[in-house]
Amino acid sequence: SETVVISDTAANYYGGIRLFPEIRRRLLLSGVPFHEYRMSDIDSLDLSRCKLLIFTSPMLLTKEKLEQIRKRAPEGCAILFTDLPGVCADDVSLERVRDIIGIEPFFDEKNGGICFADGGFLKRNGNIRLSIDPLRVLEAFDEIADSVDLTRFIDGRGVVHGNSLLLGVFATREEGIKECRLPERGDWYEWFSGRTYTDTDRAEIDLPPKGAAVFIKKELWEIRGLKERYRDHQGQ
Repeated sequence: SETVVISDTAANYYGGIRLFPEIRRRLLLSGVPFHEYRMSDIDSLDLSRCKLLIFTSPMLLTKEKLEQIRKRAPEGCAILFTDLPGVCADDVSLERVRDIIGIEPFFDEKNGGICFADGGFLKRNGNIRLSIDPLRVLEAFDEIADSVDLTRFIDGRGVVHGNSLLLGVFATREEGIKECRLPERGDWYEWFSGRTYTDTDRAEIDLPPKGAAVFIKKELWEIRGLKERYRDHQGQ
């Protein structure tokens, strides 16, 4: 996947677990598929195709660890923090956040929260972004997606899952979907309608709100016996 979401189980003790389900739910509506891993897995991950890394609970991150990760990611890969990186790595320190990512958040004594000097919720330093409002993650995501040319499989909001042989597209309760981009050019079958798409990487569809479409590459459709299963399904 071009987008990888990293959570840190240990950092959940500092509040990450409270926000992660809602962050994840909102990211699902981005129209971009993503993979999810834990910080403890990151050393074994292949980041060579990654265009965006999202850290949802980076409060224990160190400067050294971040540098190791950046060296393994492609040049230009964007990084989004939805919480303060390294703020709890030793004692609680906003200065350490600035040291790690070069972005300085402040504690707003009047309102009792974290802020930026300009009053915004998102700050950028090179290819690193810090959001101090985790629940506005989709706003941050949209800005980054355009800047790093993330593959957008649909226009608008919706849930997308898939790989090079399979693509599932699920409309939200509010919006339908009229067209989607397929993972690669070729021959595809859509499971629910039985429609065939030949030598293309685009599919015109007419999903109503809460509708779904599943596109299956010809090789997977025929080799894995899905054609026969589909006939059985239609017969029922």
